[in-house]
Amino acid sequence: MPVYNVETYLAEAIDSILNQSHRKLELILVDDGSTDGSPAICQSYVERDERVRLVEKVNGGLGAARNTGVRFARGEFLAFADSDDIVLPRAYERMVTSLQRSKSDVATGNVQRLQSGRRWQAWNQSRSHVQTRRAITVAQEPALLFDMVAWNKVFRTDFFRRHAIHFPERKLYEDMAPMCEVFLLASGIDVIAEHVYVWRLRDEGDSISQRRIETSNLADKLEMIATVDRLLSLHDETTAMRDTFTFKTLDGDLWIYLRSIGAGASPAPEFISLLEEAAQTYWVGAPAEVKANTSQERRVLFELLAARRGSEIERVRDWYIEHADGLPIVVEGNRARIDRSAFPVSTDGLAVDVLDVTGERPLRATLTHASWSDRATLRVEGYAYIPAVTDGSQQIELLARSADDEAPHVFATDRCASPEANEWARDRTRPHDQDGFVALVPLGPLVADVSRDNARTWSFTVRVRQDGLEQETPLDTIWRGGSCAVLGTTLPAPGISVRGATDANKPLRLVASTTEYRLDSVDIDGSVVAVHPDSEVELVATSTDTKAVVPFRTDGVRSGSAAVFPTHPSRYWTTWKLRARDSDGALRPVSWIPEDRAHLRSGPFIAEFNLWGEAVVTERRDTLLVTSSRCDNGCLVLEGEYFDDQPVDVEIGLRASSAHLDHWTPVVVDGTRFTAVLPLHAEDWYGIERALPSGTYSVVARAAQTKTEKQVFVSNSGAVDLPLHFRTSLLRGQLDRAALARLTLKLQPPVPDVDLGRYALEANRRAFGDRAVVEPSDSVFFSVDMGAGAADSALAIHREIVARGLPLTSHWGVSDFSVPVPPGAVPVLKGTRHWYETLARARYVVNNYGGLDGLHRRVHQRQLQTWHGTALKHVGASEARAQHDAPQRLATIAAEAAAWDAVVSPSPYMTDLIRSDFLFQGTVLESGYPRNDRLARGDDDSSLRARLGLDPETRVMLYAPTFREELRSGWTASLFEGLDLDRLSALLGPGWTIVLRGHSFNARRADGDRSRGNIVDLTRHHDINDLYLVSDVLVTDYSSVMFDYAVTGRPMHFFVPDLKAYARRRGMYMDLADLAPGPVVSTVAALARGLKKQDVLTQRYHRKYEEFRSTYAPWDDGNAASRVVDWLLAESHVIPQDQQNDN
Repeated sequence: MPVYNVETYLAEAIDSILNQSHRKLELILVDDGSTDGSPAICQSYVERDERVRLVEKVNGGLGAARNTGVRFARGEFLAFADSDDIVLPRAYERMVTSLQRSKSDVATGNVQRLQSGRRWQAWNQSRSHVQTRRAITVAQEPALLFDMVAWNKVFRTDFFRRHAIHFPERKLYEDMAPMCEVFLLASGIDVIAEHVYVWRLRDEGDSISQRRIETSNLADKLEMIATVDRLLSLHDETTAMRDTFTFKTLDGDLWIYLRSIGAGASPAPEFISLLEEAAQTYWVGAPAEVKANTSQERRVLFELLAARRGSEIERVRDWYIEHADGLPIVVEGNRARIDRSAFPVSTDGLAVDVLDVTGERPLRATLTHASWSDRATLRVEGYAYIPAVTDGSQQIELLARSADDEAPHVFATDRCASPEANEWARDRTRPHDQDGFVALVPLGPLVADVSRDNARTWSFTVRVRQDGLEQETPLDTIWRGGSCAVLGTTLPAPGISVRGATDANKPLRLVASTTEYRLDSVDIDGSVVAVHPDSEVELVATSTDTKAVVPFRTDGVRSGSAAVFPTHPSRYWTTWKLRARDSDGALRPVSWIPEDRAHLRSGPFIAEFNLWGEAVVTERRDTLLVTSSRCDNGCLVLEGEYFDDQPVDVEIGLRASSAHLDHWTPVVVDGTRFTAVLPLHAEDWYGIERALPSGTYSVVARAAQTKTEKQVFVSNSGAVDLPLHFRTSLLRGQLDRAALARLTLKLQPPVPDVDLGRYALEANRRAFGDRAVVEPSDSVFFSVDMGAGAADSALAIHREIVARGLPLTSHWGVSDFSVPVPPGAVPVLKGTRHWYETLARARYVVNNYGGLDGLHRRVHQRQLQTWHGTALKHVGASEARAQHDAPQRLATIAAEAAAWDAVVSPSPYMTDLIRSDFLFQGTVLESGYPRNDRLARGDDDSSLRARLGLDPETRVMLYAPTFREELRSGWTASLFEGLDLDRLSALLGPGWTIVLRGHSFNARRADGDRSRGNIVDLTRHHDINDLYLVSDVLVTDYSSVMFDYAVTGRPMHFFVPDLKAYARRRGMYMDLADLAPGPVVSTVAALARGLKKQDVLTQRYHRKYEEFRSTYAPWDDGNAASRVVDWLLAESHVIPQDQQNDN
């Protein structure tokens, strides 16, 4: 493992190797002249694990470090790992075991990428590791040439040394050539399809592979490509391998550099020249098939480069970025092409097919519902369209194809509206709300020749015709949240069964076969089940859970067979399948599907049929089985059967995660039936009914007194009507059947159907774009935390406007209607036409984040940026410059700043940052933060504690950590849990209450309430100022809350167990240890000790605290909102009401 300045990731990388299931290993750490804390970390592992060796050398690069490590290696097998990556737990066990069995020279495993906590399949290995294969050669599997990296492999050491495999030194991409040599020389190669390695894309963007726009980086890549190309040219079986490598070079290696261009990223002329030479070498001479398999955008770019028109590349890339969600397409005969008149550069002289996108605009077909309209007819619903091509007038057909390639059965469809297609289509060029279809499939023709020796399987495809264009695709995108998942089996004719198969990633299939054993009827009385088979046969029931067998015996009373089933009071469920004993003694399935497809129940037992049409008996306990669902008056109403020997009061709720729930709703039980009414709204801080936050919830239940969990399932008959879609004035909902017949509820903002989808979004943006003529309105448009909040400085400004009696309407941009906007303000839903129109017409816009969708410079409008806190960690340009896409990010920052008329500053320190890192050259309002006015005034907190549910007799510690990049996904993040709050609570004792307040990114995650004992989770409380005012002390880390809290004069503590790693990953303007106006600690014990001796610490930090406040909050005197509103009104026509003439 080469090591160079990776202290942030090193321990995780080392641990991933030392914790391997294959324990017999030696880890050689090669420190390549690190200047950070990496050597000390290495040494600590040497001291505590005898399997670790440390080799130190002067800096020479990755190749030299690997070569050094090879010289010291003593094992039978050899592997490499990078010090910022992760080796998965069974990686070496899998690869070594494979090599021992196959006698191959090298084993290679699959790879995942990792960034900000998100993992995905690596592109190269998606080509090379499709399936596990052993003892193959690269000539047999040329796709291995996509896998030219060293760290996902295990080599036989003697093979590696016998062939003198050597890594080039002081070159980037040093593993390409030696790995090519390995593949060419190996007599056997094992390919492991399971993932063995996690390749990290660093958040700070400083790894070799992330510096794509550097000319030296490209030059090294091209040198390695040329070396591999020469190696392949010397090999006898070279054609397929060279074609594969050429495709990888074009579609992978060079494309990575091309896609780094645009959106503000302008490469040096030398960079473009290198790309032109590469296009001459690899594109011009590439086989036609290789070119055809390259995507359309890449074909255009390579043609331009080959024609020495590299100066046009940036313009073309910008055009593709702008049209990412919809290219202007025209249909010419049976081909789809980009409209030449809309393309940004001339295509004269280029290949005629460079604008052809026929193969890249594939038909998209989705099955949304499937059910048996009667025993012999399948009814399917869905939608089908070709992005940027079909316009709602296309012909849609459903085809059933069998495996023997006979002519398909073709079924016509009826067209219908499909809001779902419109919502999910990322196509800004055309609406797709009329792309739905309904088809009835008669089963008679499909089962006509089915016999015992001739079962048939039919797979369904969808065919679409638009003008001269025709496409067909498998119907393999299936909504499995309802009817499709429980389609099950039907009996269309005597002795024939047809099962609808809707497996994930497979097309809709019908499997037709004969049924030898069937039941005419079933009766159930308690644990006694009586059946009437259609022929004389011995029946038994076998338990799928306990493996027990229950015989059926002749029942003279019922003129059939009957069995007494044992009970299992301690199990939630026990399932028995009915089986017939064949003449050879084998047990065969028994079919039973009643006419109404409903189950029979007596006590805890249910007689029903499974998805294969087999008769089953299920014993249920402590279970709510939902058989119907609906939305009524803003509530989700669930009805069904209740299973409990001793009925107790039951509660039902919606759980966003495994965490504790705040609210439960009583279930009404009437005998064996239940009804549950779940409100989908709640009263907010202001006493106003709001929607529950958007997200996905599980439906859960428990006993009201004991809190014992009860099971909630949906029956197959209850799932036939799912997904259940509904809409109220406050939300949209979708109730789904999830895995194991659980129920999940997805809540979304109630965007009108007409505003759903990319096409509507772009249409609304155009309608109210920068050239739109609108009638100004006397209003203020507020946006806080990108629509997720309604507090911060905007709330203080709103209150100042109300207090002055200004005739201005407050519109509040919200991401959903759970946001508690203040009384008198009007919420405006993001992504709707109303949003864009209201934003365009407002005379004033107040925003606390960078960009705002739909915001443009307008003559009648003043735009104020309040920002959301004083920065300790890098923001704006300082943060962007450390990222791999720095030019694009910097261009975005500059464009956002150009829209602002003024930015609010709380201090000279922030004024300088606004200039340097927000790239803003306009008016800076040195007013102080309006949000801190309440803190400066010291508003009374006596009623706040009671309203927040806090014990007035305890000391309140507010814990407010910021988010961590490694736990982040987009604009959400999991809570950093480095502080053990339970242990801290125990150390502090009962006289303390700990209030947890996560970052706004944490609040956006669908995590539950973490309240327990003396810990109160108020992460979702709308206004953190309330929490400042009720607290006695703050514990934070790198959050900007420290600068606001200083206004209160109350003590602060800083818990930073990851200080070095955080500072390296995110970057900070100042050293926290020097800056902090309170103790900086890294252990729970130290934090508890400090909190207990606060009086001593307050005296110790008094002078530093005052310096901190005067430096970072000098203008927060309680009047900032007044000064900001004065600026808003300057040169404005709005006159306060007390100054208006009555006439």
